[in-house]
Amino acid sequence: KSGLYLQHLGRVHQTRVRELRQRGEPVPDSVRQSAIDAFEKADATDGPYWNYRLDIARAIRAWPGHGAEADAAYRRAIELAVESEDENADLAVLDEARAYAAQTKNVELARFTLETLTRVRPEKIEAWVDLARLESDAGGSARAGATVELWSMPLPGDQRFGETDLVHASTDGRGLFRA
Repeated sequence: KSGLYLQHLGRVHQTRVRELRQRGEPVPDSVRQSAIDAFEKADATDGPYWNYRLDIARAIRAWPGHGAEADAAYRRAIELAVESEDENADLAVLDEARAYAAQTKNVELARFTLETLTRVRPEKIEAWVDLARLESDAGGSARAGATVELWSMPLPGDQRFGETDLVHASTDGRGLFRA
């Protein structure tokens, strides 16, 4: 069987999970596991491929009590998307993982997504600001300062960004970074 066929099979199982939840019926673990198994088989057949790994993360995140596994699945999907030749795979996976991290208040996953985004897409200034805010909110004014220092470095071949861009950045009364 092809990976694509197995991916569709996993999505059929996910649809069954959604239908049961919408009707207020309990979702058997076996149905959730069937979706994950199908995506893992697809990945083993055609992969590793970021899209299959993202499907695995989605299936796990919908399973209450499996936050750590969902976190790991998103991290693996991110790694594969960054390595991928698919032009915007990294942004698609990072955006979804960031949304999941925000929804679940998972600071470590949020930090991982922002650090990865600033590494692979350094031109995404809003990611640098979000990372500095995250570090500041976590009480890490020293880490936030280091993030701002990195953010203020000029990008190779693009002198538009530099220390003058920090004019809008300052610290609040407690010495914590805000932008």
